[in-house]
Parts: sequence; structure tokens; C-alpha cells
Amino acid sequence: MAVINRYAWIRIVSLFVLAVGAAAGVRWTSRIELALLDARFLIARSVSPRVPAGAAVVLVTPDTERAIGSTMGPHWRDRFAALQRALSEAGATAVVWEINFPPVDAALDQSFADELMKLPTVGAESSHAPTSEHLQSAFAGLGWAGLTIADSTPRRTQARFGLPPLGAFAAQVAGGQRIVRTDEVWIDYSHRIDRVPVLDMHAVLGLDADGAPLADPTTQMDAIRRAVVFVGTDFPDDRGVTIPGSRVNPQPTVFAHVASMWSYIDRRSVTRPGDTAATLIAAAFAIAMVFALTARPGLRLIGVLATTAAVLVVPVVGFVAWRLWLPMATMLALVAVAAAVVALLTGVDRLVRYRQSLGFSPRLVEYGPARRAGDGADERFAAVVCADLRGATRLIVRYSAAEVERVVSSYMREMESIVESYGGYVNKFVGDEIVAVFGYPKDEEDVTDRAVRAGQAMIDRYRTLLAEWSVENLPIPDGIDIGIDAGTVRFARVGGRSRSQYDLIGGVIGAAHRFQMMCVLHETSMILPAEVAEAQRVYQIDHGPLIFIGESLIKGQSRRRLYALRRSAH
Repeated sequence: MAVINRYAWIRIVSLFVLAVGAAAGVRWTSRIELALLDARFLIARSVSPRVPAGAAVVLVTPDTERAIGSTMGPHWRDRFAALQRALSEAGATAVVWEINFPPVDAALDQSFADELMKLPTVGAESSHAPTSEHLQSAFAGLGWAGLTIADSTPRRTQARFGLPPLGAFAAQVAGGQRIVRTDEVWIDYSHRIDRVPVLDMHAVLGLDADGAPLADPTTQMDAIRRAVVFVGTDFPDDRGVTIPGSRVNPQPTVFAHVASMWSYIDRRSVTRPGDTAATLIAAAFAIAMVFALTARPGLRLIGVLATTAAVLVVPVVGFVAWRLWLPMATMLALVAVAAAVVALLTGVDRLVRYRQSLGFSPRLVEYGPARRAGDGADERFAAVVCADLRGATRLIVRYSAAEVERVVSSYMREMESIVESYGGYVNKFVGDEIVAVFGYPKDEEDVTDRAVRAGQAMIDRYRTLLAEWSVENLPIPDGIDIGIDAGTVRFARVGGRSRSQYDLIGGVIGAAHRFQMMCVLHETSMILPAEVAEAQRVYQIDHGPLIFIGESLIKGQSRRRLYALRRSAH
């Protein structure tokens, strides 16, 4: 319950930030969302590769299309009639013309119309280039060829001028059944559109690029038999578009119409939630991440992994199975924002709690125990370092409180930094004494080595502080006393109703404090028991900096053999 209460304000602030970010999240991530959509097309294609069978594309050169409405129009209108006739004779099921046919000549239009009526044909219409009245009656349907293009890719069909999209009419002709939905749809590019056969208009007419007859034109017509043929313009320059997953880009927009036709036929057009629904969906995953990050330590990793997996997997599965386009980019962005906000607020919370004398380093508060005692307290092997300023009482009597405060504050600040640099944390400050712990609450190796190294670093740093205090004319303590012990310690929250803190309980702390107090008697800066001296690998014993100073009876313990640091080493 304490964890839930602790994180209540973090959750509230995080949810508020997410609400603000979600308001514009869909718009911020639009380009990334389109890229992720194309990636999902590729995944869907790899899971179930489908080639739009029964479709072919005939490309017309730009010069040919431009000539339709010029003085050469009659000549080219006759060529288009010949193309329609060739497609019909080749066994095409239907023809979809993406090209507009403005009026040219009544006789030629009627001749072209006669060819159109021999085969189910769909034609394109626009407001700026209305189709000849003679041809309108000949087309099986007139549709609007416009497409909504985003990030260089046609994304949606369009219904305008009272006309359904071209792909809807094409699907109705190709499928032989009525297409119920003829309004705008998101185009499904999970088909292998790049596998659709592509022919040149001249080749279909049995001519080469120079207009000379081909030696064997029939081989070019095999792909047309029993196929819906799309006739469109080939723009090789920047007027082409990008088709997701295509091996050749840019491509003419006629390929987008092929994809749209199959979106109608399969009834698997992409379904995209509105902006409000998309924002709510993304916010739901972000909220889940907030609660996962603020759960109990034992459940936190599971929650974070489950939420992250859901953000990555659910949009892909929803798309592959049902073509449901969930706002994956917005979801990822909001989940990342949630993680960042919770991390920031958690850091602030830990710092505040630390400064309110919880007695535990902010970096270590959340680590769980390795072993638990029967009453719920944690027990683990750790090393304890007690460091005290010798003669601090004398300073308080002889100097002003402000001067003593500067000395003690700088001393504690520097010693705490040293403790943390060796992987420990300051459990508490007792007057001018520092109680530091190594190896708890995290299970770590070499705790005795790190404790002894930290003690030596404290002694070295104390010498530097002496010089600084002397320059600033501040009081000079008599020295620094350090006691070290190691063993099993107990970690628990102790306190009353209004205030509690994490604390260490056990003989190790009392022994380390006792060794620290004995430093004055033995005129040394560090004392440690034989168990620690023999376990550490920092100093050599007897012939090195550590010397045996005898045995001592520690209250509540057996007699302990003690070692001290030689004077030359401090």
C-alpha cells in the first residue's frame, strides 16, 4: 500500500502531461505513422503474399496523352480505338481508362464508342476535362480518378463531382457483383502490386518504339487474357508516386488504382480510427505504461515488458488480421513520454524522500532483498564504515557555530561523494559521524574491498580538506577516525506514526562504531577486525600498512582480533 501511496502524485502528474501531449499526438507523428503503416504492409505481405491475379497495366507515353486534345487529337483518338479493339481481341475481361477523353470529333468519338461498347469499360471523368458525351454513354461506368496523396504515396480513393472512385467501378466490373461500398477507402497495399504485368501501348498495338510492326506481337498479349486492364500514363519523372514494397519507384498512379480495386474486391480496405479515437487508444497504452512503471518492484519489469510488447505487437496483429490501422507512432511516442515523465518524477520523489531523512540512497531504495527474515525485514551480508571527525566537540566549544558548520558540511559532502563513488551509500549522519553501507540492499561482491578503499579515500580526502580549511582560516579538527566491520545486517523501516526511515540493525554497526572510537587510543585513522582484514585485498597484513594491535571484547560479541593502519599510511 505504501508503494501505491508513494506513487499517487507521480501518476496524477504523468496522466496530466499525457493528456496534454495526446491532444496533438496524432498530428505530431503523422509522417512517422505513414512509414510504420508501410512497414505493416510489408509484414502483411510476408505473412500472406498475394498477387492481384487477373490484372494488367498498359502504359501510355505522356506525349500520347497530351496529343489527345491537340490538333493531332483525331489521329490519337483513332489509336486509342485501336488499343481498345486489341485488348478486346486479346481476351481482356474489362478495361479501366485512367485517361480523360475531352470531345474531339463526333465521328471519331462515335467510332471509339463502338469499340468501348464491345467490352465492359470504365472511364475517368474530371471537372476540368469533361468526357465526350458520345463516350460517356459507351463506358460501363464513369468514376473519379483522383487520389489523396500523403508523403508521396496515394493513400485514399476519392469520391468527387458525384462520381465514385475509379477503383470502386473497376472492382464492380471485375468482380461481376455489386460493390456495396463505393465511397472513399484507405488503399490496401498488402498485395504484390509490383508483380502486375506491365505492357507498353505500342507493344499491345503490335508496334515497336519507332512505330514499326513487331515480328511476334502475340507473346505480348498473353498477360491480357482474362485480366482487367488498366490503361494509364507513364510519367518517368517526379510525377510518379511511391508504392509501398514496390521494387520500382516512382511509379505511375495507375498502380494505386489497381491496389484500390483489390481493396474493394477483398473488402479489406484499411480501417483507420478517427483522430479522437486514435488519441484515446494511444493514451490507454501510455496510461498502462505509467501504472506499470509505478507498480511494486516485483511486478514492474513484467508490466513494462508486457506494455512494450503490446505497443509493438497489437498494431501489427490488428493490421495483419483485420487491416485495423492503430496509431502505432502515437502510441510509441506517448509511451516514451510516459516513461520519461515517470522517470523524472520518480527521481524527484526519491531525492525529496532522501532529503527528508529516509536514510537511504535514491538509487537503492527500490532494490528488493536477497533473503527475508520471518517478520519481513531484509537480511544480507554487507560492510559498514563509521567515519568521525576527531575533536569535533572541541571545535564547537572554541569556534562559532557558523565556522563549525562550514567545516562539518564540507567534510560530510566530500565523504558522501567518496562513499557513492565506491558503490556504497550513506545510511545516516549522526552528528559529525557518517555511517556508510556497502553491499546493501543490492547483492554485490567485493564489499569489504570497496569499504576499505573508501576508507582510505576518506583519509586522503581529509588531508586535502585540511589544506583548504587552513587557507580559509577555518577550525581544524584533530583528525579522522574510521571503523570498519562486515557481516549479516538487518534492514527495516523503523519509526513512529508521523515519521519513519530505513535503518540498519545489528552488531556490525555497533562494532564498526566501537572500532572508530578506538582509533584515538591506538593513534591511527582506521581500525578493522581480522575477518575484514583477511578478506580485503587492498592492504597487506603485518608486513604492509595493516598491523595487529591486539584483541578486544566487543559488547554482545566474542573477542575480536583487530588490525590498524600504520601511521605512515595515513
